[in-house]
Amino acid sequence: LSHPPGARRKREDVFIASGGCDRCSASLDTRLEDALKHSGSYLDCFVLEYVCPDELGGGGKLGRELQDAIRHAQTFVEQGKVRYLAASTHSHEVGRSLALANDFDALML
Repeated sequence: LSHPPGARRKREDVFIASGGCDRCSASLDTRLEDALKHSGSYLDCFVLEYVCPDELGGGGKLGRELQDAIRHAQTFVEQGKVRYLAASTHSHEVGRSLALANDFDALML
C-alpha cells in the first residue's frame, strides 16, 4: 500500500506484531494486554520470541514449558485477540522442530 506522506492509515492497513520471551502464561497475558492497549482490539501476530535449543526436549521435540506456552498463545487466536501465531529463533535446529510441530503460522529463523 502506498499512502501520501502524513496521511492517516486505518488500523486494518497496518500489520502489527508483538510478543515476548517469557513462557509463563501470566507473562504472555501481560505482553498481549500491553500490546492491545497500544494497537487496538487485536494483534495481527503474536510471536514467541527467541526460542532456544534448551527449550527442546529429547529427540528434537518441543519441551514441556514451550508446549504449554504455545497452547496458551493459541487461546489468544481462539479468543480473536490475535490473528496469527509465530515463533522466532536463532537456531536452525530449533526452527526445524518448530516447523515440524505445525503449531505456527510463521517462523523467523
